[in-house]
Amino acid sequence: MDRKTVIWRVCLVSILATGFVGCGVLKSVIEQNTGEEENLAEMRPEDLPKRIFLRNKTLDVTLNTSDGTLLVVDRRISRSWKQKALNKDMALSGAAKTDDGIDMLFTHASSGIKVTVKLRLDPKAAELTLELQGEGKLPGALAYPHPFVTESGTYLVIPMNEGISYPVDDESIKPRWLIAYGGHGICMGFWGVTDGEAAQMAIIETSDDALML
Repeated sequence: MDRKTVIWRVCLVSILATGFVGCGVLKSVIEQNTGEEENLAEMRPEDLPKRIFLRNKTLDVTLNTSDGTLLVVDRRISRSWKQKALNKDMALSGAAKTDDGIDMLFTHASSGIKVTVKLRLDPKAAELTLELQGEGKLPGALAYPHPFVTESGTYLVIPMNEGISYPVDDESIKPRWLIAYGGHGICMGFWGVTDGEAAQMAIIETSDDALML
């Protein structure tokens, strides 16, 4: 692995859903107002810390418990990768730091389904893993993990057809859904973003029902 590359892996263990969203880097930001902010706020424990911090030999990882987003800092090159919450249907109702990561409990507001998320940080490598698990039928796609926001001057790397790379600020290319489990989306379970000097890469470990935007 290149010393300037951060890898994060997403593993969907056993959740019965119509899809899995949030594995993509968005070129533009779209706000979604679900009208359920008050109910979500009630699910948050009063003693839940605002942030939970992890560190290994290369990365600093901070969980923002208000919205479940992550801030990843690569100390080797002083580069930050920050997520943005585009969907407010997932309420963080519990989080606890472990020896090698963070255990989280989310409540899917529109269905009431409990979703456990295990974040694990590799002790040495610039790599972290997110593992999701839950039971029940969801009314729609589960929008987690949140996407990392790209910056002007960076390029998306998408394994579509023979593979493509294009500037994130090219407004002629409109956002679109790409499935990770068929021939009309991505052909391999990963995506990446780079500025030519540093990069981040997401590997979808269980791509059977994943989507990216």
